[in-house]
Amino acid sequence: MLHPKPISVSLVAALAAISYQTFASEGTGQSTELDVLQVTGKPLPDQEMTSSELDQDIRSVQHINLKEIDQPASRIEDLSFLIPGVQQGVEDSGFSTSLLMRGFPVTRPDFNGLPDIQRLFVRDLHTVDSVEVLSGPDAILRGISSPGGSIRYIGKRPRFEQKTTLGIQASSYAPFYEHNGTRLTLDTTGPVSDEFAYRLVAVSQDVDLMPNDTPAQRGHLLGGLTWQYSELGELRLESEYQENRQPYLFGTVITSDDEPVYDRYFADPNQESKRQYQRHAGYWEQGFDLSEKDRITANARYAYASVERSDELTGFWSILDDDTLSGYHTQVDDDYTQNSYQLRLGWEHQAPLSHQLVLIWDGHQGDYTLDRDQALWDFDNNDWAFYVNTADPYQLLDNQNRQPTTPEQLHTRSWQDKNKNTTQGLAFAYQMGTHWGWREVDWTVGLRHNTFEQRYARDSDELPVVMDTDGLSWQWGFNLELTQELEAHLAQGLSRQVAGNTRRDRNGTFLPPEENLLTELGVSLDSHDSVHTADLALYHLERGKIAESDESLSEEEQGKLDFTPYVLTGSQTSVGIESQYRYQKRGWNLGVQASYLETSDDRRDQDGRNLPGIANTTAGAHAAYKLPINRDTHLSPWYSSRYVGERYADSANEISVDAYAVHSLGLNLVRSNTRFSLALSNILDEEYISCLSSTSNVYQGERRRIWISAEATF
Repeated sequence: MLHPKPISVSLVAALAAISYQTFASEGTGQSTELDVLQVTGKPLPDQEMTSSELDQDIRSVQHINLKEIDQPASRIEDLSFLIPGVQQGVEDSGFSTSLLMRGFPVTRPDFNGLPDIQRLFVRDLHTVDSVEVLSGPDAILRGISSPGGSIRYIGKRPRFEQKTTLGIQASSYAPFYEHNGTRLTLDTTGPVSDEFAYRLVAVSQDVDLMPNDTPAQRGHLLGGLTWQYSELGELRLESEYQENRQPYLFGTVITSDDEPVYDRYFADPNQESKRQYQRHAGYWEQGFDLSEKDRITANARYAYASVERSDELTGFWSILDDDTLSGYHTQVDDDYTQNSYQLRLGWEHQAPLSHQLVLIWDGHQGDYTLDRDQALWDFDNNDWAFYVNTADPYQLLDNQNRQPTTPEQLHTRSWQDKNKNTTQGLAFAYQMGTHWGWREVDWTVGLRHNTFEQRYARDSDELPVVMDTDGLSWQWGFNLELTQELEAHLAQGLSRQVAGNTRRDRNGTFLPPEENLLTELGVSLDSHDSVHTADLALYHLERGKIAESDESLSEEEQGKLDFTPYVLTGSQTSVGIESQYRYQKRGWNLGVQASYLETSDDRRDQDGRNLPGIANTTAGAHAAYKLPINRDTHLSPWYSSRYVGERYADSANEISVDAYAVHSLGLNLVRSNTRFSLALSNILDEEYISCLSSTSNVYQGERRRIWISAEATF
């Protein structure tokens, strides 16, 4: 049950202060645009800190400029309606980032060219300028990536123009009655001197989640300092800290009548949860102009991150029947650190026959120590440790008489896991711009070699090597100018997931890495005035050399081994088509995208080949119009929607969940350097399942919520 919360006096005071700033600035002739994320200062050649220039011509790369987004969004999943072939995902019960791209989960984004925090971390979009989403395996920049694609955040960095923006948001599930969410933001940047600039970004969020009124509390602070010591030279330092207190969400279940259980989380919303994150990074870049046509750029990047986690998880493990769930309780203390580095050397030659060459050496190491006290299986009684009734999910029941019990009375097991993963890579990429008659043709080829080692032990300080492998990834493609407005591209690539198979066969030999093979053909239209843009892509994506436990061994043979043997099986395939169109003119900003894909798993029988949780059809749309009121004021109504088709909830493809469509709309009022916004998400209060992978791993979508916000820039 939701409990009314009065809007605090401080909230009212903040809104009043911003309102006063609006009228005080009226008639000053200042810009009416609130480009909070606008790039200012002195841009360097590699400002976006990615290598997208090597794959955007031959691959599907979506560039999301966050200043153009009207819909409230605090994490990348909120923007899934903008990207063809993408569904919302849930990883680690929402503790980690997750998008389902082309049928496969993508869970480990990059931030400023290096792996973002890889352990139970969600990056707040308030710390981000823009996002690049690459569809398909990232064979050049990473090599180790999901077959579905990769996410690249371009973070906010210091600018040499003074600018400060303050914002406040308040939300409610029951409009104008219950205040159950507040979000405060700060973004300030400017010069310290002619050579130094700073950036400070802060966000504080306290939002209750339906249906349990579960608190989702998050605070994030990012600071940066830039020293631009020459026209083409820069040294930048940044540090950030986040604390997240959102408890683990176990989701809901699907019963025997194929119906999800809505309006209920099968977990205690008051369970203790605390995760603290730190990240410290340094970036150096130096350009050298050899001539008017030639430039060499050198980059060095390093980041250190740590995570301290203390969680109490009380919920369920699986559905046994419509009335009964097996219970799950654990107390987790987790310490994690990671170190990432990259050295990059680039050469660019601008001429009718152009060249671009990039050499990359990088590495990443992650270490964690996980202490766990867990109640899942009672080995003494050969039964589940406890049970939960679907009608009363907060009451734990013992496994003897199904009587109420507490976590302290449960049969628990304790252990400590230690793990160290080390990855190193060398990459080479080359792009050549040529002409075929009057047509421009860009050719791209890239190679990457990765090595991976994993060390692991339970209840021991000695960490033996449990995985040691390497793999070569490659990519090639071209982009052909068909007309002045129409281009075509073709790309093929093979990415070897050297971290994908931490398994050995019956002889103790490490298995080879998984392989992700992509073929993509596409066309792009960009009218001469850029009013109309459109993209169409066809792709075939295969994930091969998947390992599964070796069922051919007898119990006697298995008993002689001190490990579980695995064997390589078949592959999973995704074949699809993606399209999008955008129109921008005379105040209008319109966009639509749609995709269709077929997935298959040849490791299974014919009845059950489709991957669970993946819809064949997805679509999205957004529209906004800028209506001038006077020189300093304009109104901007907007609308967005997303559609996700029917999905299977089980690997046998016998249980499915309904398709859904969610619609949102809002209105922005901009007066000089102040903006007021009203947004209503899921205006029809649709009940839907946003993500699932089985009948016991099901997550409800966000119900109707109203947001009121104000923002001032000075």
